[in-house]
Amino acid sequence: MALNLRRETRVFISTVTTGFDATNTFEVPCLADYSFSQGTGSETITLNEAGAFPKRSQRSFNISLEQVEVSLPVYMRPFLSGNHNCVEKILWEGLTGASSTLDTNAKPGVNYFQADFQNSDVHELLKLNIYLVMENSVYRIDDAVVNSAEIDFNIDEISMATYSLLGKSIETYPTVETPVNYPDGSLPGTSYFAVPAGANFIKNKLSTIELAKLSGTTSALWTVDYNNLLDLTALSNMIDSTAYTCDVTVDGGTPQTISIDPANIGGAASATVSEFITEMNNQIDGAIIYEKAGELVIEAVKSGAVTSMLVADGGVNTLLALLDSNNFTAIGVETVGTGVGKSYDVPITGGNLSIENNITFLTPEELGRINSAIGHFTGTRSVSGSLTCYLNTGANNSEGLFDDLASDVTTVTHEFEMNLQMGGPIAPRVEFIMNHANLTIPSIQSEDVISLNIDFTGLANSITDKDEVIVRYYAV
Repeated sequence: MALNLRRETRVFISTVTTGFDATNTFEVPCLADYSFSQGTGSETITLNEAGAFPKRSQRSFNISLEQVEVSLPVYMRPFLSGNHNCVEKILWEGLTGASSTLDTNAKPGVNYFQADFQNSDVHELLKLNIYLVMENSVYRIDDAVVNSAEIDFNIDEISMATYSLLGKSIETYPTVETPVNYPDGSLPGTSYFAVPAGANFIKNKLSTIELAKLSGTTSALWTVDYNNLLDLTALSNMIDSTAYTCDVTVDGGTPQTISIDPANIGGAASATVSEFITEMNNQIDGAIIYEKAGELVIEAVKSGAVTSMLVADGGVNTLLALLDSNNFTAIGVETVGTGVGKSYDVPITGGNLSIENNITFLTPEELGRINSAIGHFTGTRSVSGSLTCYLNTGANNSEGLFDDLASDVTTVTHEFEMNLQMGGPIAPRVEFIMNHANLTIPSIQSEDVISLNIDFTGLANSITDKDEVIVRYYAV
């Protein structure tokens, strides 16, 4: 009899069950407090009768296998390999959408790695297979989906996130001497993407927050006119091995040239408008690009009167015109930013951020058998968290933030631009950009140093939009 020690565990996550390679299978190094478990649903029938000799026994039934619950704490580690990337990329892909083609919703880029929720309005998320390879045993968790990510801002620790996944079932492999090299091809073996030696750790102590009140302000944006008919699922009219370009100038800065060769995103015959927009987002800094009401919107990340946007399509090979040439009408117009946001200097002492998919599994209730889950569906997407900071005096410090929120009794949504920079403003770092965060009135904590606790909710631009949070990794 052989035992398994937790310290020996290696975790592999894949989109496949056979045909493993470095494009679909990843080793994700986890911390020691990982966990996985599967409960059993049961029902007990009891007797309750009158009389001199009442029957008092009971009967118990196992009626279902519950979904597998998995918790994977992982250090957030960006690295450079041509583009900015991160160790846990496959988990961000699973959290943000349904595409089995990786690098769709969580994509490496020239300027940063970005994960966003533009393609997350789906009923079912990407199904993953998790392999827990121990010293003498292997467990595979089938059809696992990423339910949530919990990011911890404890300033005395290394930046990390705890990913919670729900799986359909657990499969146990026979005991073997070297399970990671199991010979039948049903385990990853040596065919996977290993953690690069240069993957960076991030120090929470360096973290900063940019916080600006948005009341009476707007972002500059540019709306490209497709006659309200831009189709995200349509194929473009572009051809492979051709660079299609447009220039975007954000807030008066240097024009940024976006250049896309369809061959690099799957080929013109299969690349959709949505995939082109994703690639555009991974090449632009200071703005986000998305579809809204059948138009293409390019919006500055920051708000206020100084924000501006200037967009020019390319010369011969015009990216925006050919993105959806059947419906393209005009390059569109700029809407300048208005108002002046008030910024606050709030050095944080801790906090957390939670991104939830609120997944529910479906399990039938047929009699005479132990039922198992047949699938899942997503619930409300939610982004929320809390921050702690010292109560610093001053109109633009945390005391001013408290005073402004507590005195404003006529505003029901206190909307702020919030950029949480884990690791500070210099790489390596991870940014969580929330352009429409709603802050509650902070609570005062009576401690050795008087502190504030600030709860927040990441909101989209409107209730039908999908820009609650944008995640960007920057490697050294």
